Amino acid sequence: MQTQAMRVYQITFTGRDAKGVIPMFTRVKAMTGKGAIKAFIERYKPVQGWFLGDPEDITDNV
Repeated sequence: MQTQAMRVYQITFTGRDAKGVIPMFTRVKAMTGKGAIKAFIERYKPVQGWFLGDPEDITDNV
């Protein structure tokens, strides 16, 4: 079985956390797009807002 490598995803999110505004474009490392959303939520703990589209894999551009 082949293991997946960590990828870099760009999350587009508009909203805020408890301290204020979260950057609209944020990079997170994850193995899948769903994992990227989960990592974003765990790291930034948004209290209000929404995702604008799906996470974009930008590993080859970094």
